[in-house]
Amino acid sequence: MILYLISSIAMHNFEINIYSLIMLIVTFICGSIGGVVGINIKSYKK
Repeated sequence: MILYLISSIAMHNFEINIYSLIMLIVTFICGSIGGVVGINIKSYKK
């Protein structure tokens, strides 16, 4: 996600369109799910 933003800004064609918004939302949801699963897996290993 960060690489996409950096490359868009570097190529001077940075614009927030529906594709960018969908990618931001999906990335946030996947990160949230991964964080919850990661914390739960750590607690089970004790």
